[in-house]
Amino acid sequence: MIKCYSKILASILILCLASACASTPQLPKKKVFYARDLRITANGQSVAGVGVLSKSSSYAFKIRAWGKNDFIIIKSCNRHNVFESKGKRLYYDYVPLENIEDLARCPVEIISLDKRGRHGWGFVVFKEEKYQARAHLKCNGVNFEASGVSICQSKSGLIQEMNFVSPMVIVGSEKCEIKSSDKKRFRYRMPKGVCVFTLARIEKPHLKHLHYTIGYDESLLRE
Repeated sequence: MIKCYSKILASILILCLASACASTPQLPKKKVFYARDLRITANGQSVAGVGVLSKSSSYAFKIRAWGKNDFIIIKSCNRHNVFESKGKRLYYDYVPLENIEDLARCPVEIISLDKRGRHGWGFVVFKEEKYQARAHLKCNGVNFEASGVSICQSKSGLIQEMNFVSPMVIVGSEKCEIKSSDKKRFRYRMPKGVCVFTLARIEKPHLKHLHYTIGYDESLLRE
């Protein structure tokens, strides 16, 4: 009988430990690029981690953190601002500097830091008139149209695709490798981290398309 009770208690203890482990948040690992999944709203436009925002002279950001939002970092090609915050929401008015931060090649990164490790990341880019070519994307299991500027986030190593009505040529690429057999359908294997490339229409008018890729290693598990 005593042995029986001992086995039951041991089983209960194992279940309790397993349950505790399941609810323990995963602390970020060094050298791991995590999925961008911050919940962001800008001028009424919602972004789930990554997104392209309509052109504006200013942006009213509302950032919803996964943790307590102890610190928020706002980064662009021009600024690196750090704010201390104690709530799950932060409101920030972003006024891009003319001819620098209002360009599509100057994205904004938003980082939420939590003392318990429930960090979060966001990445947004802006539309720009010089990019007008439309593309049909097959990104992370979703089909969608994008005009001028687009972004795709998926696990690194997976194959993504872009399609154009007219023949296009790659005119600029940073750390990206993209291939096409007919100059209309372009495929690439998602690289780790952030990558950006530009395509231009071969025929006149030479409309351009700017495309960002966000390749992550894994998603951060939080309690």
